[in-house]
Amino acid sequence: MSIIDLAELRFVKLSTAYDGHVSQFDCSQSDLNEFIRTHALQEQYDRLSVTRLACYHNLLVGYFSLANSSIVNKNLDDRDYSNIRRYPSYPALMIARLAVHKDYQRQGIGIKMLERGMGIAYKLSDHVGCRFITVDVKVDLRAIKFYTRFGFKPRKKDYNKVEEILHGDYRRNEDSVFMYFDLWKPYLGWCC
Repeated sequence: MSIIDLAELRFVKLSTAYDGHVSQFDCSQSDLNEFIRTHALQEQYDRLSVTRLACYHNLLVGYFSLANSSIVNKNLDDRDYSNIRRYPSYPALMIARLAVHKDYQRQGIGIKMLERGMGIAYKLSDHVGCRFITVDVKVDLRAIKFYTRFGFKPRKKDYNKVEEILHGDYRRNEDSVFMYFDLWKPYLGWCC
């Protein structure tokens, strides 16, 4: 594993200038590798998502993609209704993908990318309606703990599933857990 200085991490929007770096990206998850190598740029051209690359010097060490989304009110925890007018659904920004290169994992790069994405969501909410950040988290203990640590909650129907995953009791064969973060919470200085 190569150690990096997070202060030197920079974020750039995906473009064809990074094709050589993108083609070499490997986070050990084939679906995330395939997305960045073959789909991310086209989705960006089609205005379906925008991908930002996390670069350290001349290396691509991670990426995340953001897209518009919404969350249906029945998926929210009842406590999230205390300060919001009830509508059938609410505008959100989705973290569509987030991946760290396998040689640079567990060094805080994922945290920096999440902070950057959350900062973008806060800035977006100053210009257009955006109340929540959503993410479909793979059924993976590390991933669930990662998002939970930052205040993401599972939707109501996934609450028991997350509890089972966190306690090692999950046995079903499902791909993901839908989680959300309420932007009403105080802004903690995340930047974009």
